[in-house]
Amino acid sequence: MATFITYKNKKGEKRYRFKVYLGTDLVTGKRIETSRQGFKTKKEAQIALNRLQIEFKENKYKTNRHKFTFNDVYKRWYATYKNTVKETTAHVLAYRYDKYFKDDLGGLLIEKITSDYIQKYINSFSEKIFSYKKLFEVVIYVFNYAYHQGIIENNPLSRVVYPKPCQELKHKKVANKSNFYNKNELIYMLNALKNYNKQLYTIIRLLSFTGMRINEALALKWSDISFVNKEIKVDKTLAYDKLSNKMVVNTPKTKTSKRVIDVDDNTMLDLEKLKMKQPTNNLNLVFANNKGDYIRYTSVALKLKQFYKAHGEIKQITLHGFRHTHASLLFEAGLPMKDVQVRLGHSNIQTTMNIYTHVTQQHQKTAVDKFSNFMNF
Repeated sequence: MATFITYKNKKGEKRYRFKVYLGTDLVTGKRIETSRQGFKTKKEAQIALNRLQIEFKENKYKTNRHKFTFNDVYKRWYATYKNTVKETTAHVLAYRYDKYFKDDLGGLLIEKITSDYIQKYINSFSEKIFSYKKLFEVVIYVFNYAYHQGIIENNPLSRVVYPKPCQELKHKKVANKSNFYNKNELIYMLNALKNYNKQLYTIIRLLSFTGMRINEALALKWSDISFVNKEIKVDKTLAYDKLSNKMVVNTPKTKTSKRVIDVDDNTMLDLEKLKMKQPTNNLNLVFANNKGDYIRYTSVALKLKQFYKAHGEIKQITLHGFRHTHASLLFEAGLPMKDVQVRLGHSNIQTTMNIYTHVTQQHQKTAVDKFSNFMNF
């Protein structure tokens, strides 16, 4: 709706101005209002107004859309996306964006990013990381959002080609993927850890002998453990909430992640010892911090790093590596693949098979080394 006003210019001549509301900005959600003046007649003002309204409807009105950076659009997309998925999934995507794309793309005006520019960027990115397509998902989401919201007239990704990952990176990745212990390495590590930090030892022992995910273990309450039946019920996991800066309880990663795990006698005994020695906490947590609250994954990772620093002779693996360790030792012990899948809570047997293939490859390499040493020729 437009408002016409008459006024006099500096020469005292009658002129017309108008003020009009055109609609809502697709990106910001704010009202778009503008004004024009200097018209000699109301008819001239009306013609200018009609032209302005037509241009706006055709999406040619020059609003401040061009000022939006890639990071601005990412924030708007993420505000909706995080409410459609699990917190952990949203946090993973946010982490990938911050780590890989924010510095490179975040400051660029999204309307100015051309297909040629993004093609060169993808080519360079693919030469650095073998699984680049998975990481690039967040960029695809943002461009698609920008296009469907009318922030950009053309999606530059519609004309790009995704190159095949560099095979050298794949071989390098496989070569550096011994993120697990064999039986002797695990026993040696646990013996050293037992005298270093009792709580950390119990966490690592639990991961190694049950195959639980670290955030599944940190979410455990004593009511989840049956000392009589020697079982642990896994039906929740922890996730970090950025807004509250707190750990929150979430549903498991997949439906098959909900499971009951049989636990060996010695691991149950270590849990009993921990329960007797630790102070009670209001949340009834198995693993609690000094305030009786949930322990963060990063805190456990830091303590593990400090342990490795104090024991330089021990091979370093990640917290997830202990889950991998459990799987590999199950295969060595002769358990069927389906049983391993159920115990680990894998939703897809292919995930279990990938671990089995990896372990087999490692054993083949060890076999060659043993044969060479035996021959000594």
